[in-house]
Amino acid sequence: MNALFKQLKIVFLVISLGALAACSGGDSEGGAASADAKLSADSNFTVSTSFAYVERSIQKTAEAQLEQFAEKLNASEATPLDLSSPYRFSPGAKLVHRDGIAVDSLETDVLGAYFGGTDYDVKDLNVSRDGSTVLFAAHGPASNEKHNSWNIYEYEFATKTLRRIIEDDDIANTGQDTNPTYTLEGNIVFSTDRAAGNPDSAVERFVQENENCLKVGPSEKPSLLHSMTAQGENIVQLTYGSNHDTSTTTLKDGRIAFVRWSRSYKLLPQCGSSNAVSKPDNFLAPASIEESTLGLTKPDSWEDGELCAYTIETPVGPALASNHYSILRIQADGSELEQLYGTHTVQGSDEEFLTIDKLVQAEDGRLMAVIQHEYSEFMGGSAVSLASPDTQGLSSVFASFAPESITTAEANLYPGQPSEAGWFSSLSPYRDGTGRLLLAWSQCSDVESGVSQFCSNDGVNGEIDSQYGIWVYDASSDTRSPIVRARNDVVYTELSIGQPHVGEDFPFAPFSTDWLENEDESRIICRDPGIDPEEEEEEIEYPTEPEPEPQPEPEPQPEPGPIPQPEPEPQPEPEPEPQPEPEPEPQPEPEPEPQPEPEPEPQPEPEPEPQPEPEPEPQPEPEPEPQPEPEPEPQPEPEPEPQPEPEPEPQPEPEPEPQPEPEPEPQPEPEPEPQPEPEPEPQPEPEPEPQPEPEPEPQPEPEPEPQPEPEPEPQPEPEPEPQPEPEPEECNLSTETSRFVPVTLRDFKMSHPDFEYHIEEDPGIVEPFLGYDNLPVYASDYVTATTNGREYFDQWYRDVEDVNITIPHVLEITREEGGNIWRYSNHNFFPLDGQGWGNTPGFQHNFYFTLETHMEFYYEGGEVFTFRGDDDLWLFINGILAIDIGGVHGAIERSISLDDYAHNLGIEPGNTYSFDLFFAERHTSQSNFQFETNINLECVSQNNHSGHGDETNPGQGGGTDNTGNQGTDNPNNSGNE
Repeated sequence: MNALFKQLKIVFLVISLGALAACSGGDSEGGAASADAKLSADSNFTVSTSFAYVERSIQKTAEAQLEQFAEKLNASEATPLDLSSPYRFSPGAKLVHRDGIAVDSLETDVLGAYFGGTDYDVKDLNVSRDGSTVLFAAHGPASNEKHNSWNIYEYEFATKTLRRIIEDDDIANTGQDTNPTYTLEGNIVFSTDRAAGNPDSAVERFVQENENCLKVGPSEKPSLLHSMTAQGENIVQLTYGSNHDTSTTTLKDGRIAFVRWSRSYKLLPQCGSSNAVSKPDNFLAPASIEESTLGLTKPDSWEDGELCAYTIETPVGPALASNHYSILRIQADGSELEQLYGTHTVQGSDEEFLTIDKLVQAEDGRLMAVIQHEYSEFMGGSAVSLASPDTQGLSSVFASFAPESITTAEANLYPGQPSEAGWFSSLSPYRDGTGRLLLAWSQCSDVESGVSQFCSNDGVNGEIDSQYGIWVYDASSDTRSPIVRARNDVVYTELSIGQPHVGEDFPFAPFSTDWLENEDESRIICRDPGIDPEEEEEEIEYPTEPEPEPQPEPEPQPEPGPIPQPEPEPQPEPEPEPQPEPEPEPQPEPEPEPQPEPEPEPQPEPEPEPQPEPEPEPQPEPEPEPQPEPEPEPQPEPEPEPQPEPEPEPQPEPEPEPQPEPEPEPQPEPEPEPQPEPEPEPQPEPEPEPQPEPEPEPQPEPEPEPQPEPEPEPQPEPEPEPQPEPEPEECNLSTETSRFVPVTLRDFKMSHPDFEYHIEEDPGIVEPFLGYDNLPVYASDYVTATTNGREYFDQWYRDVEDVNITIPHVLEITREEGGNIWRYSNHNFFPLDGQGWGNTPGFQHNFYFTLETHMEFYYEGGEVFTFRGDDDLWLFINGILAIDIGGVHGAIERSISLDDYAHNLGIEPGNTYSFDLFFAERHTSQSNFQFETNINLECVSQNNHSGHGDETNPGQGGGTDNTGNQGTDNPNNSGNE
């Protein structure tokens, strides 16, 4: 058997219990007697105040834990990372009622006679508001037909009477009922699997979604909150999902706080088959815990060896489980579910084995709990008080809950670790106005050759021993007084005092007040599914289409005359209106520009989109005009250019017309003129009609052509010129109540490593300055809590083949008439539903996407920007990070006043600055995107940006041009008034 679980020696401590008490404010029995008098004099906690506790054998519990670990380690569908089940039955516990704190107080075994022996289990003590009764969960002997499941019981201190809340045996034993607490109205809220069906029926662990994906169900039936009357009637379900809702406690205001544990899975293809992985036979070895991991310090992440050792085998490969913890609050009737603290994810380190339990409200209104290791042979951990949910930057375990040690020294948490502070297994507030606590605490002893001394964190010479007693702890003096003497091989796992609930309300604003219930948090894991291959090909085609342009090596330039002839054919189709100038309509011939030479076929569909990209410059689109010029002969040369005439729209723009002069330049372009080859076929048909028409029309056109002739060189200039135009000064929307913000969305597959990963706040993912390409720069040389390194992060806002699909979009922002605050609010922000890779398998929405927008604004002074949403959001003003909400989390709100940070942002009133916003949705629970601001962002009209990212204008509405330029272009080249 593991050396750490050797039978604990019964050691006579040279340093007696009296010495221990002296070090902590008391001395043996005399110390206990003096403590009686002191407590009676100083508080309402009198010698006759009742309290209850649960005691267990340390040795038997440790052995059972080791067996449980070995079972899970070798099970095909389980892992030691699974939280201990709320339904786990460990007979041998004992519920004791002690009628006072005096040394000679009477102790009563509450359940021994009721169950007819000691083979029962008991846990989850919760006292009533007036302190007269205590609720708990108990499980009778396995052979007991009337009590063969977990049920809720009530015990009255004064009369010593016991009753099961649900009297009927059949009804009582149809569910596993645990974690009870009273409501202010006298009803009972408890956790149960009753809504999940027969608890003895097998759970379908893996449900195939398709050949590449499957849903991983919970390892057991979920335990969810229900309510019932004090007589066990009118059972009503309050919470939903695939999680466990446990550790309930009633707060001063009557609401119920509880811990939610949920689970997700991620494929680890690098592990191969988990069956082939070498499983550790002693994960509890002290060597596995670094010396730096002391107290509440967060341990380092595991390497692949440890990760692979704890995977489970699934039909699509080895998967690693991640545990997610949230502390929630709900009204006793099931309404107003709120998140008190951000969700904390433990993954890929020894923190995986830690749990938070024994949740209770202190007299100051804060929550207290015990954090301990699931498989520690010492049976205890650290007693903590939870600070404000706004606390950030902690590097402790369960950092999202801001845990602070209740005592001056933090207990060490891991197997084999000595702990100078000892260990805590349970706690209960006195509720007498003094702020004192009742603690189950063990001193750590280093036993060598029968001699014992206090432990030192520097190391041990012998065997570590723990012996628990029950103590009064006074934080004001940091002293302990003994109430129940420490004994060998005994741990007290539950404490509850028969005192009325006094104290303050919860003192902090909740982390999130709009928690959305997820009825099915089962996770879906997939191989790389390669969904929608056709869509992938289309995305690839767009950038590749311009490449065939060089293909037109055959230059049938002599056929320019016929070229206008075929032009009339497309003219009637795309532009009947502008193409009273039939010749310009042939310009859609630029469709041949992508000229995969089968121009006639592809031209109508893809060409209009790519044409604007490659052809605007060379496109002497007014080539119909040069057609009259062919009479002077030089014009026929530009006529080959008309072949790129894909822009009937630019025709009104005579500027490209001057290009006929730099004929040498278009001449290389005539190479695309291989179009004439395909054109000769259509030419015979349109020749009769277009030929007569183009002649009269181009004649007037040549006149404008000479006018812009000097402009061929400035043509490149007009492109940048529109960029400055977007300045809000040139746009007057003072009477408008809606405007449009162009954004670029990128859809990702579930298989991307950074999506559906850790759930945790993660500030500092990006550097404080934008990169040279106007995109965020990954700040870490390795990984962060919720990301997997620079390589994967750099894919978030860049076009990467087979990784993401880029889709232009716009957001409509509104304001009240006469107001100056622009708002956008969407609590169901799923702009890519039915697009990109399609909706996320198993869900009704398309999760996993990023958003970016690049705009400018005129800084006048007094501007404020407020954002609320999940998950990541970064706002850069003048290229400098202004808001950082990194990580996967519930909705978070951040606000910035530009005046307060003007110096840091390098901005001064009266100037124009960049506004760059980046967002990511990485988790399948909810999607919120809201902001409001009085920043006068540049004007974007609805006419220039379709409301849903019109695919015919892929270059509009985003920070990229959809050709792989990755956000380096000014997104405002179009659409500005």
